[in-house]
Amino acid sequence: MASPAPLGFIPATEDMILGGVGKMIPKSPTLERLATFLGSYSGTDKLFMVIETTLKILIPLLNWRARFRHSAGLRKTPNSPVAERFKSMAGLISDSRMLWRFFGLVPILKWLSAMERTPPSNRRLLTIERLQALAMLAYYPLEHLYYFGSHKIYKFPVKKLSTLAVWSCRAWAVYVVLHFLHLREDFKLLDERETELAANAVAEKKVEAGDLVPADYTATRAEYKALQKKRRALKLDLFVNLVNLPQCLHWSLEKGYFRNEHLVDLFGWLAGIASFTSGWEAT
Repeated sequence: MASPAPLGFIPATEDMILGGVGKMIPKSPTLERLATFLGSYSGTDKLFMVIETTLKILIPLLNWRARFRHSAGLRKTPNSPVAERFKSMAGLISDSRMLWRFFGLVPILKWLSAMERTPPSNRRLLTIERLQALAMLAYYPLEHLYYFGSHKIYKFPVKKLSTLAVWSCRAWAVYVVLHFLHLREDFKLLDERETELAANAVAEKKVEAGDLVPADYTATRAEYKALQKKRRALKLDLFVNLVNLPQCLHWSLEKGYFRNEHLVDLFGWLAGIASFTSGWEAT
């Protein structure tokens, strides 16, 4: 009769087989950061925006390559089947992102309520944010109606459907233009605070010479680093706004502004990359 297996045999086997996958995945701050970033609606939307716009940029390049190879006698047809797949995927992502924005009105209502109870640091910012919030309050319902109409959930005449799309983009354009004013105020406040810290730095040198009573300069240095990080975030935000503006202009006009739609896709890709970078750095 065989001797019984040690009590630790089964747990050890379980650890080896069932726990093997987890043990192969090292503890990683990057993985934790990625889970936090993609676990939010904003982070997921930014990632899908990058994927969508990247696919849209690749489509004309793949079609050009297919036509070139066809003219050289290297392929039978001038069309790229991969480009067609990319087009379908980009359309699916675009449609999904619009659907996910159905609850976008909730944060706007929260923003409107919060700014009246805890207003920004100056009156100009309060006025700008009020106008921005009201612009988005118009944007979301218009986009939702367009979505319902484009999927035939609610029947709209084609002309009215186009009008809904144009006016929703015009509301977004108002937000984008106002955001330039908001960023100007943000940079002003940042400059003022950095000037104060610079004055403290001069005082610090005098402290080292024994002329003044020392203060908490460690906290000052930490705040200065935080302000430098905030300045970079504002610069990225400004860049996103700059590349969003031509998109707003194009989609706010019934016939568009740019003749080449691929140029609009390029602006969208740049906005996606910058937005993703900003969101990742803030996580």
